Amino acid sequence: MRRSARPLAVCAASALLAACAGWPGLPARVPACGGALLPTGAMGRDFVLRQQVRVRSADTEVGFTLVSEKRGRRLVLVALDRYGAKAFTLWQEDRRVVVEYPPHPGFPVPPENVLRDLHRVRFLGEGEADPEGRWHVAPPGCHHETTFVTLSEEPLPAGGPGPGETGVPGAEESP
Repeated sequence: MRRSARPLAVCAASALLAACAGWPGLPARVPACGGALLPTGAMGRDFVLRQQVRVRSADTEVGFTLVSEKRGRRLVLVALDRYGAKAFTLWQEDRRVVVEYPPHPGFPVPPENVLRDLHRVRFLGEGEADPEGRWHVAPPGCHHETTFVTLSEEPLPAGGPGPGETGVPGAEESP
């Protein structure tokens, strides 16, 4: 019995069309947006920061938790989706940025946008605070607005956490 290649071709064509059109039910993507990055050596003292973040564009709105840790010349950002799953991880050393854990397919915001918006409100003096203490930034020429609400912030002691410590309050380092 000879198998037809037609079902395989139809399946491949369907997958290609779905990839080009975007998967149904997934949020639209927020367009990438450039901007300045402050070198990590100019960011001041080391810290751990936990924030609730909301990004809005014409086509989508997404909220997530952002944990940022600056230690020495490295800034690490970890985004957690509404279920607590890792949405992405990136790090910055001086001006070099590496996305270590690419965003999962349903996460609609480029990690670099989140980093640049954090820079805008925390280090570059852009954005505005409202009476409730939320920081809003809508970068010129970009098609999104980001809101940051600080949940906790702790300075790290000089030299950062010791061996076996994560620096994130209440977190334990995995073996």
